Amino acid sequence: TILSADSFGNLALNVTRELAERVGIVPGTRVELERGGERFYAVAVRTFADARPGDLILFEDSYRNMSIAVSGGNAAETLRAEAGERVTINVATP
Repeated sequence: TILSADSFGNLALNVTRELAERVGIVPGTRVELERGGERFYAVAVRTFADARPGDLILFEDSYRNMSIAVSGGNAAETLRAEAGERVTINVATP
């Protein structure tokens, strides 16, 4: 579930890094995000410096939760999402 969207459009989730790691999501892992029947592909990163401009990323925020962002962009606009909505995260298969 999306907990909040900040002024940059980053989407804070109710998923901890520890939980993400338990299901195999570590930096470098490609994930599929599904929201409202739409699918988006992202990569798990440690920092924004690990992403190219425009990349959709999953990262650990300062509250130790996972967040969705677009490097140099706005994830809330890209996913057309807001607080309270569900996002399903699946590990992408190669």
